[in-house]
Amino acid sequence: MAKFEPGNPDGIEEFEEAYAAHRTTDPDRPLSSDASPILQRIVALLPAAGAVEAGISKGAVYKETSKLTALSRPYVVLGDKVLGAMRIDLDRDFGSVEHLQDELRSISLPCPPHLIVGSIDRNTRTLRRPHVIWLLPPNAHVWNDMDDPRCRRGPVGLFHAVHRGITKKL
Repeated sequence: MAKFEPGNPDGIEEFEEAYAAHRTTDPDRPLSSDASPILQRIVALLPAAGAVEAGISKGAVYKETSKLTALSRPYVVLGDKVLGAMRIDLDRDFGSVEHLQDELRSISLPCPPHLIVGSIDRNTRTLRRPHVIWLLPPNAHVWNDMDDPRCRRGPVGLFHAVHRGITKKL
């Protein structure tokens, strides 16, 4: 598992567990990426204001005029022109974040995800249909705009092949 640290020349340092994030409406825990380099990376991967899509549910996502407004929504869409993260939707519930982490440890993956996001039921602590996210190293994004002559098909194909492979294992 990689954690992004400024002191490391590659910007990566090993650590054992995925950072687990969930939506909260607690006023004492405002939305913030200041304390987490991983969340800062997610914010940086979002398209510019006006192009970022977010919404109240997976089926109700719209373009937002502000990144800050988009980040306050339960669903935020990573851009598709700059591929810097692999997101996989897990189409089932888990008894807890720990239960999901245990299941991920039991699968032979090159590395566990950097981030787990999902809603946690307040009463049962059940993790509802989470997403797991792997981040590419800083400055190793894949340019995915086939209309741009600078776009290289090989890295785009490799990105998608790795994504399909991980999805198949999950």
